[in-house]
Amino acid sequence: MEHIFFDLDHTLWDFDRNSAEAIGELYVTLGLQDQGVESLDVFLASYRKINSECWRAYRNGEIDKGTLREVRFKRALGEFGIDDPDLSLAFSEGYIATSPQKTNLIPGTLNLLAHIRRKGIPMHIITNGFSEVQFIKLENSGLSEFFDVVLTSEMVGEKKPHPSVFARAIAMAETQADVSLMIGDSLEVDVQGALSHGLQAIHYNRAGMGKRDRGEYWEVSHLDQITHII
Repeated sequence: MEHIFFDLDHTLWDFDRNSAEAIGELYVTLGLQDQGVESLDVFLASYRKINSECWRAYRNGEIDKGTLREVRFKRALGEFGIDDPDLSLAFSEGYIATSPQKTNLIPGTLNLLAHIRRKGIPMHIITNGFSEVQFIKLENSGLSEFFDVVLTSEMVGEKKPHPSVFARAIAMAETQADVSLMIGDSLEVDVQGALSHGLQAIHYNRAGMGKRDRGEYWEVSHLDQITHII
């Protein structure tokens, strides 16, 4: 394996934990409990479901970036009977400013990256996240130093699993698909997208059964298991 490409959110950068911390701070700052939101956990559960639906719509081209950022908090607050455009905007802007500053990583991230670097294999990022926040995440969490190429879907104009995203990443890394490996948490977006473009793939599935060969790709439930594959 001559080059390794990683997804960022949910694969290396702990999106769920960092998001929860940011929303928890805003829950207090914006006084949601005083407006009928009974607990942070209840709000988080509602928001995560809505956010997931919004990101799916964004990947499918059904909504744009601005709409995603606007409607996810508006809808989440609406679940609790809150119809307040100013509060929704404050939540959205506060979240965008706060969340990328968080530094929690998926367990095993630094050990895995150090292991690959010792082997002298170049590493790169391919992410569907928004450019202006992904670079902040990488820098603040100490990950920037590990990666040569960082490619966001916005830089391409398409989103994973579109083949043009993988083609651009391969070209930027000055390598070939058949000597490259993609590691990501989404079976559809990362793994199937990479396989369709000729890369090998490892599916990081925290809810999986552990390290196993699925035929077309590997599946791991902990990043440390990848050190036994690479």
